[in-house]
Amino acid sequence: MTTQLTGILNPTEADNIPKIGFLVWSEISDEAVTYADLKQHVADTGILNADFIPQPTPSKAYHHAVNAFRISDYRTFVRKVKSASGPSVIRHQVTIESEIVDEKALGYSATAWTVFNKESGEVTVEGDDSRLKMKLTTWMNDYVKHVKREVLQAYLGYELNRYQSVVARKQGGGLTFVPVTHQDELEALQTVFEKCGSSVYAMPVFDTTTWRNNAAGFVEDDLLVEFNKINREIDTLLDEARAEGGEIKQFKLDTRLKRFADLRDKAKVYEDLLNFKAEDIHEGISKVEKRLNNILTGSNKNYTPVKKVVEQRKEQAAENKKQRAVERAEKREAEKAEAKRARDEKKSVEAKLREAKQAAVKKTAKAEPKKKTLNAPF
Repeated sequence: MTTQLTGILNPTEADNIPKIGFLVWSEISDEAVTYADLKQHVADTGILNADFIPQPTPSKAYHHAVNAFRISDYRTFVRKVKSASGPSVIRHQVTIESEIVDEKALGYSATAWTVFNKESGEVTVEGDDSRLKMKLTTWMNDYVKHVKREVLQAYLGYELNRYQSVVARKQGGGLTFVPVTHQDELEALQTVFEKCGSSVYAMPVFDTTTWRNNAAGFVEDDLLVEFNKINREIDTLLDEARAEGGEIKQFKLDTRLKRFADLRDKAKVYEDLLNFKAEDIHEGISKVEKRLNNILTGSNKNYTPVKKVVEQRKEQAAENKKQRAVERAEKREAEKAEAKRARDEKKSVEAKLREAKQAAVKKTAKAEPKKKTLNAPF
């Protein structure tokens, strides 16, 4: 259950020290809570939005159930097998160890195959062991009905991210700074998690010189980490695009531009809150945004925009096609000329042979002696 810390989220009259924010951490329990109850708790706050709760899908439920087979019993072996029905159908073989009679050993017997259809969300079990189907269905229904610990953790992280939070402790993790401007949302979040059997703790960060300096330090560090991460992603995209001739999805660059805009807004929030200037962040964001906009508009001389690359490739392909047609025509003409030359040469040889043959016949005819005629004596 949530431990209420007096004066942290509900200041008393004695707690009049101004705060700049809260250091937040959580303890998520394994207590069963249904999605219906969680959504109702969120709706009851009047501030939080139940649409932000990650929803369980049939695919996630199926994989959760299959994984439950793996960890439920050391005698169970599960492996994915190829489906003849195509990529829309997932198939697993479930094998269970069984004792061999009169031997101190275990034997494997394939008992069933689980089949999940992504399109319809239906699950079937092929085999004669009805217990597997019952377990599979039970685990899937439980996953769809009850909120898992990792889902609560993901929902908490999503909400804190919406509050312009930053990570205050890099190595250990789990400690987040939330600006005081989101105190109401943080209170509502505490109430929701308390009803779910979990705890969200918040320690005030007071408006003193020491706390401001410390907060400004880890805020700027976190902003730089986010900036460098996005910048590396862009460098990777550009390197890959150059290697492939400039083909890069415009929406990928647009997405990074939006993330930079969000990062700039977050920096502005903390500048107003802590009175510090994130010069490195602003300078870096400006440079990268200018570079991306140049890429998208085609004004960067060192990089060809996607649309222009596509046009160039089409023009080059048409030119190559035209050149190949010319080369084929020239080749055909050359082949025709060669064939004609060969025919003419053959005709010339044949004519010479005929002439030589005729000359030989004539010469032979002239050289033959005349036959003597013998007259009869009577």
